[in-house]
Amino acid sequence: MTIIFNYLFTQTRDGFITRVPVRIQRGTLLEKGISLNALNLNGIDLHQWVGKSLDVDIQEGVHTISGLANQ
Repeated sequence: MTIIFNYLFTQTRDGFITRVPVRIQRGTLLEKGISLNALNLNGIDLHQWVGKSLDVDIQEGVHTISGLANQ
């Protein structure tokens, strides 16, 4: 399924906050409301995903992001 970045994350002046429970590329589960940083992002630069469509699988309320959706 394809979901736009802004549905999953809110951008703040310090980075991003999860809007829903998210798992990025089979990493650690990030609960809703978590402030994201270099440690919990495992080197992924979310700035490259802002405003783009993401490939997402939803199971039991957890949005697992595979990466950018094929355009």
